Amino acid sequence: MRALKVIAPLLLLFTSYVQAAEHKVHLTLKGGHLYIPCSIGGHGHECLLDTGATISVIDDRLYLGASPVTGTVDEVFVGGNHAGKLVRIIVEIGGAEVEINAAAIKLRPEIEIDIIIGEDVLSRLKSVLIDYKNKVVVFED
Repeated sequence: MRALKVIAPLLLLFTSYVQAAEHKVHLTLKGGHLYIPCSIGGHGHECLLDTGATISVIDDRLYLGASPVTGTVDEVFVGGNHAGKLVRIIVEIGGAEVEINAAAIKLRPEIEIDIIIGEDVLSRLKSVLIDYKNKVVVFED
């Protein structure tokens, strides 16, 4: 019985360790901005990785299309004007499925980006390493 009391905590520690996964994604640098590949509903997109953005953003074309929205959270207002909806959506990044709350708003066409991954997503990960030399982002969920 004593052996079981010793093994159980070790088994729990091992299980927690095994569940943590490291993911690597290719990093593209353009115009001083960081881009990583991601997908929504099996469709590939280039995401802007914005460490200064408080909230993630998805272009409303994706939200209004066939993307796997799991629910509407709230309305989004910018400068007192209705800008869109705050939606819960699943984004696949480097083999990991991440459920995020994103502001679904109409992005300006000249931005040429569909998804902005912000601090709200990055802060939920165990770690995020931006390796500029090897052009890779490594994160642990």
